[in-house]
Amino acid sequence: MYTPPPAGGAAGAVHVVEGGPTDIDSSSFFYNYSQGGGGAFFTDFNGTLHVRRSTIAHNASDFGGGLYADNSSHTAIADSRFRDNTAFAGDGGGIYQAEELALRRTVVSGNQAPTNGATGGGILIEAGNVLHLTDSKITDNTSDTAPGGIDNNGTVNAFGTNTIVDNVPTNCDGSANPVPGCFG
Repeated sequence: MYTPPPAGGAAGAVHVVEGGPTDIDSSSFFYNYSQGGGGAFFTDFNGTLHVRRSTIAHNASDFGGGLYADNSSHTAIADSRFRDNTAFAGDGGGIYQAEELALRRTVVSGNQAPTNGATGGGILIEAGNVLHLTDSKITDNTSDTAPGGIDNNGTVNAFGTNTIVDNVPTNCDGSANPVPGCFG
């Protein structure tokens, strides 16, 4: 179920809450802003979001410049691009994950979390949460503090061939938990 974003709160474009799944296919989300979480998407309260063949770019938010997944939400992203998004006040330049998330054949690139002490320029995974990463690329993301690619405080299940390279200051080093197939 789609609800408009709350004023001054979460979601610059799409706020997904409890109810049936929200399916997005072959769409673009550019230049959205949220003072809170999720420059483009915010999922919470058992919301389900499926995004396919879409581009999420140049969005900004306090946390999760492109996507903020929270509160028992279930999110699956396939054949899409998260690029050049910014978490201007905290972690997760591209994606801030506080629930279960699946990325399949998706590129997370050029995102940033530049605030002092911020991590996970590409993706931040909170403790107790799971990322299923399949044939995806996490590249050229930056954060103020390591890691700049994926900051894994939960669990990452890796399938197929994932590429995690050229993130600054590190790809995954500095994470509380290892990211399978990630070096440096």
